[in-house]
Amino acid sequence: MIILKDRSSYLERRTTLNLIGLIASLFLNIPLFFLISLYSLVLTLPLVYKFYYAYSNYKRGLKGEEAVIEALSCLSDDYYLINDVKLPNLRGNIDHILLGPNGIFVIETKNYSGTIECDGDSWKRIVGEKEYEIPSPSKQVKRNAMALKRALEYVLERKISQVEEVVVFTNPDVIILFSNPTVTVLSVEKLCDYVKSRELVVFSREELDQIAQVILKLSED
Repeated sequence: MIILKDRSSYLERRTTLNLIGLIASLFLNIPLFFLISLYSLVLTLPLVYKFYYAYSNYKRGLKGEEAVIEALSCLSDDYYLINDVKLPNLRGNIDHILLGPNGIFVIETKNYSGTIECDGDSWKRIVGEKEYEIPSPSKQVKRNAMALKRALEYVLERKISQVEEVVVFTNPDVIILFSNPTVTVLSVEKLCDYVKSRELVVFSREELDQIAQVILKLSED
């Protein structure tokens, strides 16, 4: 596999910024505790938690994307991987776009722990005794795939049919339960085998080169 664009610079920046904020807020609390009062310390503790919570989330997201890149390293150089793609007029980034002779794979990465239940496009997460709805990864990846398909068809002026939506869970402690999923849902361990199993050849090397350059150009604009 050839990586044409590396992992998310956005996640790296946010992880670093929140780590700096966490360290700074911790150092702020030390003099407050000794020089002012316990009351002042209590007032600043939410700031520490805010930075810690954000840092943990971004760090998990970064690890999840790294796990997907590692899992796809089993593929031959017939495949191109483009990470962290920002298309014009699309809110948020596409985690990974994998281009191969057997199709285009739009991959949404999630690093949740606990139990994840999917019923169609409705998703919820269960941790211990707590259960709550989460933003739908399937709707997100379908939206991203449609945006990519439309952008490619507009620039290339031809129909692009083979675009697959895949949601990948990377945390080893996750349990995935799904019913009637509207997209392919996989654990990261099964991702490479799934891609290899799609045996239909639909793109030549020249077509993949052209598609890759269009995506890279769109992501720069």
